[in-house]
Amino acid sequence: MPQRQKDRDHGTLGRYQLLRRIAVGGMGELFLARASSFGGFEKLVAIKRILPILAEQPAFVAMFLDEARVAATLEHPNIVHVADLGHAGKDYFLVMPYLEGGDLAHLRRQLTARRRALPEALAVHIVTGVASGLDYAHAKRDRDGRLMGLVHRDVSPENIFVTFEGEVKLLDFGIARAAQVASHTDVGTRRGKARYMSPEQARGQPLDARSDIFALGVVLYELTTGALPFDAENDLAVLARIVAGAPLPPSQRIAGYPRSLEAIVMRALEVDPARRFQSAAELRDALRQHSRERQEMSSSVELGAFVIDVLAGESAGGASH
Repeated sequence: MPQRQKDRDHGTLGRYQLLRRIAVGGMGELFLARASSFGGFEKLVAIKRILPILAEQPAFVAMFLDEARVAATLEHPNIVHVADLGHAGKDYFLVMPYLEGGDLAHLRRQLTARRRALPEALAVHIVTGVASGLDYAHAKRDRDGRLMGLVHRDVSPENIFVTFEGEVKLLDFGIARAAQVASHTDVGTRRGKARYMSPEQARGQPLDARSDIFALGVVLYELTTGALPFDAENDLAVLARIVAGAPLPPSQRIAGYPRSLEAIVMRALEVDPARRFQSAAELRDALRQHSRERQEMSSSVELGAFVIDVLAGESAGGASH
């Protein structure tokens, strides 16, 4: 690694000391960092630093700052809170709580490697938590009481985190629009995300809360069947299938798939937004009713124990974000 990069990975950002780099994504680098304050107070945090090539683009920086300021107003147990928005030299960064666990994409890879499956009750529990966070954000109003019209735009396994305590957290709320700007500078940054887009997003149409509901429906389908509802050899073919609609019903993939859950999944995946759940609260309540009827209510304790069992044995740094 060039010395300049090493220096960037172990320097400081304002009052935060970078300890190690956790991951690199399409628009930024994620670090474990330490915040220090008066009286020897120290706290571990996660920092997302914008890539240098993007930090030099005024249009991207302006959108990133606008979106991050909105994200900082979101306070919900199922949304990762943006605790600070910083600027040091040419670097722009977000500060978030340091969580121990893994995102759903990582969890599923580990389950596949061990030839295990995510129990249906836990899958429903996870998606119910995400729906709760989405409902809060979609209903968020500004100081004048007007709906802010927030849409995540990137609900996918990579942006859903489960902790060793059994918490379910939606990541990167409010900065997906900035990420889309970043994608225009690097063809590969959006690879794979097409599989979680709504039909209206695939068409480039205006989005509302129902687009996030469709994406969460894709996640629910994948978690409970082990397959994607819309998959193909490349992103263009995937988008064509999404726009065409009519995914294979889960019961045709999994024998004995619950009819009530299938009805929820298929409604969330309706091509016409008017035929979907009209709010994330509707989806959340339908999932809760399904769990009650089947007497399969799961808990954070059970989810946490499962995540620990699957991820805690990894090498240091493999799972914690």
